Amino acid sequence: MQFNQYPELTTLSDSDLLLLQEATTLALRSVKLSTLKEFIGISTPTSKYGKYAQEVLKDVPYAYLQLNDLSGSTAIDISQNEYDCQYQGSVTYQQESSLVSDPENKSVKFDGNTRIVINPAGASPTSFSLECRFKTTNANGGLFGFDNGNSYDKDVYLENGRIKFLNYNGATIITPNTYNDSQWHTVLATVGSRGAEIWIDGELTVSNSNTNTQQYNANWYIGWGKYGNYFNGLIDEPSITYKQLSAVRIKARHLAAIS
Repeated sequence: MQFNQYPELTTLSDSDLLLLQEATTLALRSVKLSTLKEFIGISTPTSKYGKYAQEVLKDVPYAYLQLNDLSGSTAIDISQNEYDCQYQGSVTYQQESSLVSDPENKSVKFDGNTRIVINPAGASPTSFSLECRFKTTNANGGLFGFDNGNSYDKDVYLENGRIKFLNYNGATIITPNTYNDSQWHTVLATVGSRGAEIWIDGELTVSNSNTNTQQYNANWYIGWGKYGNYFNGLIDEPSITYKQLSAVRIKARHLAAIS
């Protein structure tokens, strides 16, 4: 028998039964695939990351910090770039997770005087998506910034509880509703062929037609921006992706966080 003649047999799960015949007695025995794999030393591969992280990594982020750090000054970047990301100031580690699907992966509490800088500095992207989970009762504070001391834009921040996105040369969009309600929210700000958009909790909230980005070299910051200043509250899973994510991908990522 050739398996390619029977496509329904080519994909098996660990719980499926196989019928084996002993070589000497010719007796037939049924064995679970998982038992056979264990006997011959084949393990079932599993990802070391949870459901949400797997979704983010599918989009090949420029930088992605889970903020599950235990201590120290380094925020671990699990993107393929593995950038040097440093806490500048004091944070409280191992706070509540924002992820229903991965409760052991914790968040970080920013104290209103701390930020993370991503090194090295790099050129401004022409298209990008900035996403994180956040929780706060404070009305103002920066979530993302792109700054070299002289030039700055791409700020995502709370202003009077609303989410504001400075996307090009002072042009901004801002959500109609407030989100400093001590609940976890997913914010994603993006610029690309569709224009500039803010998505909150997997839904498009506000947009404009701007497709431009100011061009200069700078560092990315998390928990701070020139306009939003420092953030006070919990941040989890910040990522920077150098493309405008599709609506399907944005919704899939948020769903992975809350289910």
